[in-house]
Amino acid sequence: MILKILGTLDILAAFFLWASHMFPIIPQQILIFAVFYLIIKGVMFLSLGNFISALDIISGIIIYFSLIYSLPGFVIFLVAVFLIQKGIISWIS
Repeated sequence: MILKILGTLDILAAFFLWASHMFPIIPQQILIFAVFYLIIKGVMFLSLGNFISALDIISGIIIYFSLIYSLPGFVIFLVAVFLIQKGIISWIS
């Protein structure tokens, strides 16, 4: 059950990242929540030995940089696709 919740939050983080890039009307507080969520989740699972969770930390950092700088669209797309596929895998497992 917890994996499905975390997967849903990954997909929502990807959606809000993409939406804030395409339509800059998304409140920054939502993206800041996504940054903290991904970094905390990444550190938590990384400490359990899941090294792929380091990519969650990197995704959180990239989302943070997207708040400060205008990142290229392909970077936003790659992070969003990564988070969506991680969310879908969480739903399946």
